[in-house]
Amino acid sequence: MPLTYVGDVVRATIAACVAEVANLGAVINVASGHSTSLSTVLDVAERLTGHPVAVERVGARAGDVPATLADITQARDLLAWKPEVSLTDGMKQQLRRLKESA
Repeated sequence: MPLTYVGDVVRATIAACVAEVANLGAVINVASGHSTSLSTVLDVAERLTGHPVAVERVGARAGDVPATLADITQARDLLAWKPEVSLTDGMKQQLRRLKESA
């Protein structure tokens, strides 16, 4: 699953608004550029919170997509954009904000 930190998406959106190619109607993928398994996300969540994540494993279901990956070449080439926040750092920031608002 491609996971992208919201701040990276905002930067890409701003870059698209000011880029000369914005008026060309180009479709540009904004993503992390690599696929991340749900197991990895859960592992990071457990490590950051110090609490186990309860998981009920079920078999594949009709229509399940085993993996996704967005090609971000055009974002790099047309917008000079690339993701800057890793999964772990993004989850750390989100956890910090949740704790601050509690």
